Amino acid sequence: MAAKSQKPIDSATEAKNLAALTFEAASADLDTLVARMESGDLPLEESITAYQRGVALVAHCEKLLAHAQQRVQVLQGGALVDYQTGEVATSDEGAVNG
Repeated sequence: MAAKSQKPIDSATEAKNLAALTFEAASADLDTLVARMESGDLPLEESITAYQRGVALVAHCEKLLAHAQQRVQVLQGGALVDYQTGEVATSDEGAVNG
């Protein structure tokens, strides 16, 4: 019987660890994970675990980006401003005038 190279992942602990990551740390972890997966050297089970972690990292990064966008909108009085032109972007819901 072959020995396992990794301990089983506790999903509650993994979620807590993931929530503590900054955007930059999560992005760096994702880059490293993708490089390992692209190398083709991972066994099947480790590839599946890596893929699962990658999906969680992407979701975490998207959540952090959405939160950052909301913070910027609050700072700009609810208007999303194009950083290159300085023009206020329009939305399907309509702009709030203040």
